[in-house]
Amino acid sequence: MKDFVTDFSNYGFTWWSQMQGSQVSWVPGYEEGLSVPGIPCLTCLSEDRMKIARTKSPTNLIPNESALKCSGNCTRLPASCYKCDTSDNCLIGQLVKFNCTVNETCNGPKFMQKTFQCQYCFLTKENKEHTCTQNNTSCKANGTPLQRVKGKCIVNKNIFCLGNRTFSKMMPCSWTTGYSWSTAFTLSITVGGFGIDRFYLGYWREGLGKFFSFGGLGIWTLVDVVLIGSGYLTPSDGSLYVY
Repeated sequence: MKDFVTDFSNYGFTWWSQMQGSQVSWVPGYEEGLSVPGIPCLTCLSEDRMKIARTKSPTNLIPNESALKCSGNCTRLPASCYKCDTSDNCLIGQLVKFNCTVNETCNGPKFMQKTFQCQYCFLTKENKEHTCTQNNTSCKANGTPLQRVKGKCIVNKNIFCLGNRTFSKMMPCSWTTGYSWSTAFTLSITVGGFGIDRFYLGYWREGLGKFFSFGGLGIWTLVDVVLIGSGYLTPSDGSLYVY
């Protein structure tokens, strides 16, 4: 038995073929029994052969995202599609020309010169030239002083830069679990005397105390209206409000 994988990058698919007397081909739409000229129908094979084909398909026919992004005219592809012979000797902000190649399936020459501004990827502008995300939910987004955590940043596909297009940087802790400021403020005004606002924000002990004291005879209720209205009193889990 000889197994091999043939990559048809023109179509952005990986096709799995198995040779053992007759050819078994992995084709789109095999579940529906679709046939392709010159390629055997999978549904006509034995159940064992079909299990082999399903098991050994490495991508389940998901289109190659990189190939789809880097198709078209070779000279007009996103910056992330090119591999350029860059140099650190350029001056920051200066327009420079580098020899670049593109290994993707595109139309036109694969070798060319590209002109772009000399800048390092980690010095590009946040939100305009690169985007960052942080998945740390253990930090206090409303703590004092403000906590900073490591986030993952990716340079936008149309921006040329020097160095790694994916990098890490320290950024303010920012995450939310969906607590609404308007909901908390409304509860504090209307039924805050029964501690419902505190229960909503996750402060169940304070909520019980507020409930049995009738909102601290009204004083605690007024204080919480001011604290929530000003944004000082935040969710107990350390997350941010949704406004």
